[in-house]
Amino acid sequence: TCGIPFRCNGPAGTPGPGIRIGTDTSPVVISQYALQAPIGQGTGPGQMEHQAQTYTFVGISGSQCSFETSRVFVNNSGAQINVREAGFYMTAYRYPTSGITMCVARDLISEDVPDGGAVTVTYTVRIVA
Repeated sequence: TCGIPFRCNGPAGTPGPGIRIGTDTSPVVISQYALQAPIGQGTGPGQMEHQAQTYTFVGISGSQCSFETSRVFVNNSGAQINVREAGFYMTAYRYPTSGITMCVARDLISEDVPDGGAVTVTYTVRIVA
């Protein structure tokens, strides 16, 4: 059996799984399965440093259970980066094969992050019984 059947945590220094960001402005369509122009990990041109993703239990209300997950991205590239898309990537495992990582949400955002600045992206995940 597999010890981690479903995963969505983003460790520091790693673009995915977890919350990711990109620079594309194309409208969101239902058939998309990835960010259109993902921002890579690092301090080079067009790159940002991916911090560890955090989780906060929001609570239970009626038949809903919610948690928030956030990730900070730091721009030390030497120039402004215009963040225009955010995505939430999850990895699903199916025994006996290895996992597949998929983008389960893609949203358009508009954040201009100056050199030395940062942006935080937060998703609220709600489970309805």
